[in-house]
Amino acid sequence: ARNPKWCRPLAVWKDYFSDWIHRAEPQELLQFSIFFDFRAVCGDPELADELRSHVYSVLGSHPAFLLHLAQNVLTFKPPMRLFGRILAGATGVEQPGLLDVKDALTPIVSFARLYALREGIDQTHTLDRLAALAEANVLTASSRDETVAAYDFLMRLRLENQAADLDTDQALDNLVNYRSLGHLEETLLNQSFAQIAAIQQRISHDFLGGG
Repeated sequence: ARNPKWCRPLAVWKDYFSDWIHRAEPQELLQFSIFFDFRAVCGDPELADELRSHVYSVLGSHPAFLLHLAQNVLTFKPPMRLFGRILAGATGVEQPGLLDVKDALTPIVSFARLYALREGIDQTHTLDRLAALAEANVLTASSRDETVAAYDFLMRLRLENQAADLDTDQALDNLVNYRSLGHLEETLLNQSFAQIAAIQQRISHDFLGGG
């Protein structure tokens, strides 16, 4: 709200989204992914509805944009356990025993956004999008439940870690010490990574022609 660039009339916001879709460069993809989850919180909700309709209209004439978004989702590689160390997948930086949970959540959030865009679903929260995709028979009930379970576990892990940081007056971050997890949490984390790999495989198949 303090940035004049984002305090603009509807016509300018339409231009923003049109430009991001037409360019489809990394920075434009990032801006689109951040701002497409907009929703009305006060004022005239029809402004948000009109902007979303504009976005879908522009996407209809530029379907290749979804391919760029799909490729972005596949950049995250679930961490692998190698000789007692965890490699932080999305950052590409080796951090012994540490996992960036925000990075791990990104492919789930992006998966729900990508298919919501393709199907014209208006919900903006990841869990609402997953529910709507299941109702539209885009996801099976089991796939929805497994993806929701992965999202819930990773989000809980992130928030519990940040709560612990607050208790000890440490700066908040998204890094979790993998070695401190109990057996059950480690099992749930591995299951979450398996589900991330599954949804990435589906994206590759549906959008990029992968096997």
